[in-house]
Amino acid sequence: MTDKEARPKVLIFRSDYLPVSETFVSDHLRTLKRYEPLVVCQRDMPVNHRTSHPVLQVGQGRIGRRLFENFGWAPALSALIKREKPELVHAHFLTDAAKLLPFMAGNDLPFIVTAHGFDATTYDEHLAKFPDGERLLRRRQKLIERVDKILCVSQFIKDEMVARGYPEKKLVVSHLGIDLSAFPEVKQATSARKGVLAVGRLVEKKGTHLLIAAWAKLPEKLREAHPLLLIGDGPLRASLEQQAKELGVTPTFLGSQARSEVMAQLSQAAIFCLPSIRALTGDAEGMPIAIMEALAAATPVCIFDDQPMAEMLAAAEAGSLPKAGDVSELAKELEFLLGSSASREEYSKAGRTFVNLNFNLKTNVAELERVYDQVRALHAE
Repeated sequence: MTDKEARPKVLIFRSDYLPVSETFVSDHLRTLKRYEPLVVCQRDMPVNHRTSHPVLQVGQGRIGRRLFENFGWAPALSALIKREKPELVHAHFLTDAAKLLPFMAGNDLPFIVTAHGFDATTYDEHLAKFPDGERLLRRRQKLIERVDKILCVSQFIKDEMVARGYPEKKLVVSHLGIDLSAFPEVKQATSARKGVLAVGRLVEKKGTHLLIAAWAKLPEKLREAHPLLLIGDGPLRASLEQQAKELGVTPTFLGSQARSEVMAQLSQAAIFCLPSIRALTGDAEGMPIAIMEALAAATPVCIFDDQPMAEMLAAAEAGSLPKAGDVSELAKELEFLLGSSASREEYSKAGRTFVNLNFNLKTNVAELERVYDQVRALHAE
């Protein structure tokens, strides 16, 4: 028996496999060493960052979807489990765990869920307005009873879940991470890097409207020297374009981009800025991968001082942290950083060191595998 064959198997469930923004799922699969992943989804969405692992689709068609989500009927999945004998099941997002719950009720496999952001922070009255959220609300108590551990991507997410009644004994902070080997040391001089870059879906919580408003306050010559580049798409794009037009500025909307293009833009940008806020629905950041990627690319980071990573960045003096929601202070901080290559150089060096110490993908996935071991051991008692 080879080492690969001897590895215990973990069934990874993501209903949509994979949105372009969910590189953290493919990173998870790619970095597992002691466990072999079995990938299961409902909708296969080929993207260039996905792994080569075989993918099993379940709940196909309208009737198949209803049978799977309501009654746990998935013969192909049952056959996969019988054949491959996974040791545990790991679902990404609480909403996906709620979909999988009827199936999990019919077996005794250890069950782990990762809570990422919107699924843990959106207020109940807004969860109730869309099908996946309503299902989570309806099944929340049964999910709490069935799940062995819920992995929270930040302490903030854990605190939010405790406030919603999830038992603290089942919650574990488990950071995502970045593969630093994909981000070689940047050789370009800090003073030669140009532009302000933001990466994220164009939704309220990303604070893109605040970034555009702050950038519009910068002197015109500074804006010309450092254009604002926005990578990502979403429902607010039209309103953001209209906002920019009314302010008389012209940020560049690049839309969704492949990870390779994001990395290329990060390596050239003078500043990465993601002034995230809590949306009116409650939706809030968990621990954005885009910030980790910027730090790994040695790009100075500017985020609001109440974001999940802010306290850690402050302690390491590895990022600029203007007051949350304050457009004027954000503009002042951008103007200062763009005018001070020395300050950007300090943040650049400190940021890469910080992400290596706290968000190293290999280190954090190794810790995840130790959680797998612990859950299996406890489940066997």
